[in-house]
Amino acid sequence: VIVGDTAGIAAGTYATGQVAIIKTEGVYEVVKDSSDIIQGAKLYVNAGAATTDLSAGTFLGYAHVASLTNEATVKVVLAR
Repeated sequence: VIVGDTAGIAAGTYATGQVAIIKTEGVYEVVKDSSDIIQGAKLYVNAGAATTDLSAGTFLGYAHVASLTNEATVKVVLAR
């Protein structure tokens, strides 16, 4: 989720307009775009998918491990 300029992982399910708690530390598996991602790459999030495209969205963190084109997810170390 993106709250203001901060991206993180929702700590639960929230209705629109409800105050949400987001996790901004730790390692999480997230949906990614169809590109190859190398370990340590900076990841951004927009439209619900992680990407290495800087212009695509809000900074999320760093790729914990590499993820190939055919993989639907990537493990990310959240960073602020």
